[in-house]
Amino acid sequence: MSPSATPAPGPTPEAVTPTPEDSTPAPGPVDTSTQPALAPTPELAAHLRMALARSTRRIRQERAGSGAISDPQYSVLTRLFVAGPQTIGTLAEFDRVQPPSMTRTVNCLEAAGLVNRAPHPSDGRA
Repeated sequence: MSPSATPAPGPTPEAVTPTPEDSTPAPGPVDTSTQPALAPTPELAAHLRMALARSTRRIRQERAGSGAISDPQYSVLTRLFVAGPQTIGTLAEFDRVQPPSMTRTVNCLEAAGLVNRAPHPSDGRA
């Protein structure tokens, strides 16, 4: 081929159109700027709940038996990371559990060396 040669003429991308049998969109990113937003409906909420439940179940199955921390323990560690030191009562209220349940969770984290307990400055309890 000489330096001035050009490729053989052929179809350009703009000239290619799908046939009625081949009208499925190509995989890839979807431009949502032209799509209407989904209105919140009870049906949509039910689908989202089911998808979330399946995802949560799968994550728990993958973590099971791996020596990973439990969901309540993870919640406590996340809360402490985000909000800093907390009382047992505050942690229990945030996770919507009773303080004795939170005490057991924190005791397990302390035994694993993941948290340290210190006396509260005003009442002395840890």
